[in-house]
Amino acid sequence: MDKMPITSTYLLKANLPVTVQQPKLVPFTLRLKEDDHTLMKLLAAIDDTIEFQYELLDAAVAWAHANRMTLHPVAVQKGGVKKSFYVCNSASLLADLERSWNCNPTRAVHTALFHYLRYQSQERNLLPATAG
Repeated sequence: MDKMPITSTYLLKANLPVTVQQPKLVPFTLRLKEDDHTLMKLLAAIDDTIEFQYELLDAAVAWAHANRMTLHPVAVQKGGVKKSFYVCNSASLLADLERSWNCNPTRAVHTALFHYLRYQSQERNLLPATAG
């Protein structure tokens, strides 16, 4: 008897669970002010391309990477609340930002998000993001 290859189609026909390869999430802990976190939630709610929070950070990193020559790294905000965030598809772009800005990964993510929120706030005429 020949062995049938185990494929997702085979598993579905046999009513067996099919595992889907999940994207690899890279964790970061960022200190954000409540206004910035509120703006993140608002952007995620009005942007149909953003389903998960990591997609917003991926968009911020991609945007910052495209504009990296005109952006400057900023210090992590003081007085904010620490929250866990993730990036997924933009990990290689983040490594480029680290090299371009000569900073650590957390500062690169924070800088990308900081500038992206201010850009989106201005472009979409949303709540004013805090200055820093």
